[in-house]
Amino acid sequence: MNWFEANPRKARWLVALLCILLLDGLKRLLVGAGLLPYRTYPTSRVPQYWPSIDPVVGVWRYPNATLVQKERCSTVT
Repeated sequence: MNWFEANPRKARWLVALLCILLLDGLKRLLVGAGLLPYRTYPTSRVPQYWPSIDPVVGVWRYPNATLVQKERCSTVT
């Protein structure tokens, strides 16, 4: 009796983990070769109110977010 037959539950988890790692590696290779499109988005510690305007969704904001725009002559909430 081998390890896979003695531990069928652990063997399934191991095979699933190996499949996920294989798919991730394949994805990284395809992105590196330029065959799979990949876009990065700018991030910051403080979430921006108007970070980007998506062409499909439009402008999106965090729920219950408030924007305070401070200028030299006024402050708008």
